[in-house]
Amino acid sequence: MIEQIRRAKKRYFPKGIRRTANKYINRLIHRATRRSLASSFSELELERGTVICVHSALSALGHLADGPESVIFALQDAVPDCTIMMPSFPFGGTALDYVLSDRIFDPLGAPSKSGLLTETMRKMPNVLRSLHPTHPCIALGPVADELVKNSEFSTTPFGDSSTYGRFSLRDDAVLLLIHTNNTSIVHRFQEIVDMPNLFMPDIYKVRGNNSLGAISTYSLKIHNPLLPLFVTIAQNVNGAEYVWYPDYVVQFPTDHETRILQSIHNVKVRQFISERQRRFYSNGVFRKARHGQAELLAIRVAPWQDQVCADIKESIARFPESYDIQALRAAKEHGLLRH
Repeated sequence: MIEQIRRAKKRYFPKGIRRTANKYINRLIHRATRRSLASSFSELELERGTVICVHSALSALGHLADGPESVIFALQDAVPDCTIMMPSFPFGGTALDYVLSDRIFDPLGAPSKSGLLTETMRKMPNVLRSLHPTHPCIALGPVADELVKNSEFSTTPFGDSSTYGRFSLRDDAVLLLIHTNNTSIVHRFQEIVDMPNLFMPDIYKVRGNNSLGAISTYSLKIHNPLLPLFVTIAQNVNGAEYVWYPDYVVQFPTDHETRILQSIHNVKVRQFISERQRRFYSNGVFRKARHGQAELLAIRVAPWQDQVCADIKESIARFPESYDIQALRAAKEHGLLRH
C-alpha cells in the first residue's frame, strides 16, 4: 500500500505536493501581469532614463501571467527611456572552476546561468551582451553600448572598465532588488576596497569568441572563491565575528533582515547596521515597494556604495589579522563563516 501511494505521488505530483500546490495557488491568487508590475515599479519613483541593474528572486512574484519577459517590459513602462542591465555569467558554480574547465565562451549561444530573468532578457531583441569571457553582462536601452562595449578587456571581472564598474560609476545608477539581497555588485565593492585575499595568485588565460566570431585569448585575474566574501564586524571573546558580504551591504527583504540582525552577536554592531539601514531609507537612498508578497527595493548606487565601502575599509584597517588567509581558513573550519 505504501509503495502504491509513493508511486501515485510520483506520478501526479512529480515535483512534490507542496511545490505543485504552490504552483496552482500562485496561478489563482498570486498573479503578476505586466500592468500590475508596472504599477508597483512606478511606486519606486525612478527618474526617466535611469540605468537599472536588476537582481531577482523571480518566484516571489508568483505566477507571471504574461511570462517572465513581462518584468522587463513593465520596468520599461514604469521608467521610460531606462537602460536595464543584468549579469549573464555562463557558470553556476565558481569562476575558478569555470576557468579551469577551459571552455570557450560563446556570447551568442552560451546560456546565462545567473537566473531565469537574465536568460529571458538575453534572448530578447536588441539586447547587447558583453564579450567578457567569464563575467559577461547584458544590457537593453539607450546606454547599453556604453556599458558593455570593450568590457572584455577588463583584467579583473569587476574593475572600472568592466560593465559593473561602469555602472557603479554613474550618478544615475540604480540597483533594483526583487525580493533578494543576492547581487553581483558586492564583487564590485570587493575590488573598490582592495579586499584582502580577493584574487588567486596566478594570471589565467581564458578564451572566448570576439565580435568577429573568432577565438580571442584574454589574461584575467580570478576571484578567490568564498573566503573574501565576509566582512569582519567585531572582535569578540571567541574571536572575530563575520557577516556574509551581501547581508552586510543591505538587509532585505524584511524577514531576511530580521534573521541577519538576530544572527549578529555584538549589540553595538547590530545597532550600527540597523541605524545605517534606517538612514538609507530616510535619505531616499533606499526606496521600497511591494507587489503582492514580493518586496521591491531600489537603491541609488553612488551614495550607498560610498558609505558601505568606507565602512568595509574601516573594518579592514581595524581588524587586519582577521582577514589573514590562515585566519579565514580557521574561521571556516570552526563554522564562523556562515551564510
